[in-house]
Amino acid sequence: MAWPIPMDLDSTVDTHRVGNRLIQAYAGTLHSVRLKRPSSMLMNNNIDHLPESLLVEILCRLPCFKSVSQCKLVSKRWCTLLSDSRFIRHFLCVQRNRNQKPMGTTISMNGEEFLNRVSPSSRPLAQLFKRLVSIHGLKQEPIVVGTYNDLVLCCASMHFQRDYYICNPHTVQWVPLPPPPHVYKYVTVGFTCDLPYYNYREDDQQGAIVQLNVEYKYRVVRLIDPTGGYDDDDDDDDTISCEIKAQIFFSETGEWRQFVLSSPSAIAVGDLCMESSGVASNRMLYWLHGKGEFLIGLDPFMIEKSDNTSSAATAGRTDYKCFFSECGEWDSVPMNCLVTLDGCPRMCEYYSPTRTLSIWEVNEAKEEDQMAMIRGGAGNVCVKPYKSIYLGDEEMVVISRGIDHIRSVVFDPDNEGLLYLLINNTRELIKIDVIRCNIRTGEMSKVATSQTINCLHLYPFVLPWWPTPLRQLPQRGQPSPNLPT
Repeated sequence: MAWPIPMDLDSTVDTHRVGNRLIQAYAGTLHSVRLKRPSSMLMNNNIDHLPESLLVEILCRLPCFKSVSQCKLVSKRWCTLLSDSRFIRHFLCVQRNRNQKPMGTTISMNGEEFLNRVSPSSRPLAQLFKRLVSIHGLKQEPIVVGTYNDLVLCCASMHFQRDYYICNPHTVQWVPLPPPPHVYKYVTVGFTCDLPYYNYREDDQQGAIVQLNVEYKYRVVRLIDPTGGYDDDDDDDDTISCEIKAQIFFSETGEWRQFVLSSPSAIAVGDLCMESSGVASNRMLYWLHGKGEFLIGLDPFMIEKSDNTSSAATAGRTDYKCFFSECGEWDSVPMNCLVTLDGCPRMCEYYSPTRTLSIWEVNEAKEEDQMAMIRGGAGNVCVKPYKSIYLGDEEMVVISRGIDHIRSVVFDPDNEGLLYLLINNTRELIKIDVIRCNIRTGEMSKVATSQTINCLHLYPFVLPWWPTPLRQLPQRGQPSPNLPT
């Protein structure tokens, strides 16, 4: 059952008015709380006289975190209570029991929302961008270069990236990162955490238990074009190498460190850095080569500090074997894009001669898996066919025969059976047609024509039941505290 919030709070609300309205709204629920004299407590008509256990039972039924954050303004007692980890766990248990999935969407590099679900406007990051520009004196709005659940990695520029910010748009908070040791024109960036802020585990005695991961860690990974990216017009100068230089930021130390990633086959590193973007899945980061010819995977939490690892001021190196697989190992056609659905990476490719969209899943490998094993420094992953969709039904509005490439694929986060194809039907690269496809029934329809959509890179973005608190970077070896939410 959904519990309506009985008031519209602001900073001027007093405890007694809010308390009275809360008691009236939730009086019917108090029978579930084991109190000796609940009726006499209600007759007091003053929420300040309620015991803490009853107050928690009432407040944890607020519909969302926004309502909770507004209630923190009521009084110091409420603020302390609603910030306590015990209340957060109780609140999350109530949310889970409602069997409602956290809201999700997809955002572009410009912070524009592809599916308008999180915000009434198409720019849920607008307030955050405005404050970043104002406080840090940026010349223009930052861009999105990575996401993990509700955390967003922003950068002040597209090229020569230097200034990064770990942000939570829901709380409009951010932590600026120190600059990387060297700046390059082209880099491809990945951002991931070792754990979500909260998750659930089942207990035989207590049922679902909420676990808060307040000490979560995150990594920012920059893969570098060794040429510096200055030879834009000469494709022959692209470096072909079995080694990829990487700069990795460690949240627990607040430092950038430099590594060398090795792969079993030589790759065009410049193409990777110019056209690819890191996709986070669990602890892993994946990159699809710009031309869709191979997949790279990396677990940045497997890279431990060692004597050979270089800090920002040192020129050492540490080799690490990353996952690598040529797409030809499981399909003869290069992939068009790499996306995620519920944290699972999926590769998509459109084969124009047969007008077929093929979708492949990337999972951690099990012993019985035989399909396209990808081996690397942290174990194996497996690529499996997920779905093949024929897009050539002449009775429907589908992709014309002149189209041989799909710009991107967006899975509906609230309906796994729906996906959206972004294609160019004109010579203008930013003019996009959007086709909605039901992969269960095969029904298709064009939902947008010649829309201006920046679909160079699209990122999943989640509105969880409780926002991830940002961790301040450590100062001189001190632990990383969390920012208040």
